[in-house]
Amino acid sequence: MKVNLFFLRLLCVIFIMVAICSCNSTKKPKIQKELAIKELVKAKIVPIYNNYKKGYFKEIHYLFINKTDQLQQTSGDFYNVKYDTSSINVIVSFFEEYFGFKNVIVALLSKPYPSAITYKNLPVEITSTKHGTFHRAQLPIEMNLPTYDRILYVRPLGIDNKYDILEKIRNDAVTVKIGNETYGFINPEWGYNFEIN
Repeated sequence: MKVNLFFLRLLCVIFIMVAICSCNSTKKPKIQKELAIKELVKAKIVPIYNNYKKGYFKEIHYLFINKTDQLQQTSGDFYNVKYDTSSINVIVSFFEEYFGFKNVIVALLSKPYPSAITYKNLPVEITSTKHGTFHRAQLPIEMNLPTYDRILYVRPLGIDNKYDILEKIRNDAVTVKIGNETYGFINPEWGYNFEIN
C-alpha cells in the first residue's frame, strides 16, 4: 500500500512539473521565408538588407514601399528618400532594445551629410495601422549629432515574450508623413498580398 501511494505521489509530482514546464515554454513561431529580392523589386518594395530577416527577434526592419520612386538609395541603416528639392534619411524598425527603450517600433529621421537643410522643425506624423500614432522621443546623447540633425519617434509595444513580436507586427504598415511627403513601410511578415495607401 505504501509503495502504491509513493508511486501515485511521484506520478502527481511528475505530472505537475510537466504541466508547469509546458505552460511556461514559448514556442518559436513560424517565420515566412524571405521573398526573393527580384520579387520585392518587381513589387516596388525595398529591404534595407538583402538578408532582411537576419535580425529576428532582436530587430526587425520594415521594408520601404517605393511605388512612386521616392527612394534614391539605401545608406547604411537608412533609406535615403526624396524630400522636396533635397532628401532625407528614414528608417522604421522594431527593436527589442534601443538606447534605453524596450520592445519599441522606432522611426528615425536624419538629414544626409552634407546638407544645409534643417529637419528639426518639420511637421512630422508617423502612424502604424495596428498600433496608432508614434510619439517624438528624446535622442540619447551619443546619437544626437548636429551634423545629422536626427529626430526619433517611437511606438512602444506590450510584449510578454520575444516571440510575440511577429503577431504584434503581422499585417502592420507604417506611414511616415513629413510635410507634404508620405512614405510607406511594411513589416517583413506581411507576405505576398499587401496594399497600402
